[in-house]
Amino acid sequence: MTTNQIKSTKTDTATSSKSTSTSQLLVKIPNFPNLFRQSINRRYYGK
Repeated sequence: MTTNQIKSTKTDTATSSKSTSTSQLLVKIPNFPNLFRQSINRRYYGK
């Protein structure tokens, strides 16, 4: 039983490590150079 629990823990860790990074969530704001907005919390960022 212990071996099965370890395997499922490793699977959960591998799945959670594939989360989206902040830079992948940024959307370009048209007509404003270097201005982006994050799609989740709607904050603006400059690059």
